[in-house]
Parts: sequence; structure tokens; C-alpha cells
Amino acid sequence: MSLKVSGDALERAALALLQRLVDSANPESIGWRSEAQKLAVLTCLRYSSDGLFILATGSGKTFIPVVAACLEQGSLTILALPLNALYVSAKAMIKGADLAFQEWEVGDPIRHSTKLLLTTYDRANFAEFREALVTAIRNERYLRIRLALDEAQMTATEGTYRPALVNIRELRGLAEMQVIALSGTVPPASERETQSGLGLHPEHTSII
Repeated sequence: MSLKVSGDALERAALALLQRLVDSANPESIGWRSEAQKLAVLTCLRYSSDGLFILATGSGKTFIPVVAACLEQGSLTILALPLNALYVSAKAMIKGADLAFQEWEVGDPIRHSTKLLLTTYDRANFAEFREALVTAIRNERYLRIRLALDEAQMTATEGTYRPALVNIRELRGLAEMQVIALSGTVPPASERETQSGLGLHPEHTSII
């Protein structure tokens, strides 16, 4: 998809893709789960800010970076999850939608055809992951790179994940990229603290 399209066309294309992903047999029955889901997808596609997207469980959070990744050309979206159970669930959802994606394992290069890369917080911290990403950035010359952190509140609230967060934040130093954080449990009073803790841009972050 061209990166220069009207807002209405972008919204229509995003919804049409979401409909096919959720129910290809009866796509017209599918709509946005919420206004927040729609705004979050469009924020990704506009690629002009980071994002802190706070949506309730069952609201289709994981589809947000997936829809953006599928619509864009010349892009790489990295979807990172903190727990193996969440990783397995996201993988099943993506496979169930019959989408092409790559699971990153130690020693793997990031393939030329990869637009959606699935990993865990732990693996994203490996030096081998950084090396693979540096190589892909050099070879592919992506127009857009996106780092999506699912269940991102865990990096701020669970001490186990704080070292991982520090290293993951350093990935954005490798190239210009959009960082989006997906969560269902950030109270309004903690939004700015979470934004800072996750390394989201202090001025250019959309909180939805």
C-alpha cells in the first residue's frame, strides 16, 4: 500500500483487512472492536508518533500492529511479548488468520520477505537479535520499522522485566522506528510514568 493515502482510504483499507483476518467467510459481520482500536491502527499507519494504547482484554490489541504490518510495504514490524503463554496465543492468532510471519530464533537471519517478526522480550535482548536486526536494516533499507511491545505494563510493574526493558529500549538507537506499547491495565495517573519507562517519545506519543 502506498504510504500517501487519504485518512478515509486508510481507514477503509484497515477495516477491510481486519474483517478478512477475523472472519474471511463473513467479513461484513466484523467491525472495529472499539473506537480505540481503530484510532490505534490509524496511529500506526500514519507513522508520525509513538503510541501507548490502553485497551481492555479481548479488545483486539494484538491485531493493531498486525494490521499495520500487513498493509505497509517496505516495512518491518517486530511484535514482542513478555510471557511464553502470550507468545503462543499470539502465534496461534496470527497462524489462524493465515498470515505470513517469522518466528525469530537464535542464529536466524531476518528473512528478506519478513514483514511481521514475532519474538519474546527475552529473545529481543539477545546480542544475536541485535546483530540480526542490524544486518536486516543494512540490507533491506526499510521505509518503516515498528517495535510493538504487548502487555507492556509488565515491563513497568514486574521487576523481572525491567532489565529486559532497558535493553529493548536501546533497539531504537539502531534506526528510526516507531515504538508502540499495548496494555490493558495502565491507570490514567500512571500513563506518563509508563510512557517514560517504556522509552516512548516524550512529546510525540499518542495515548489512546
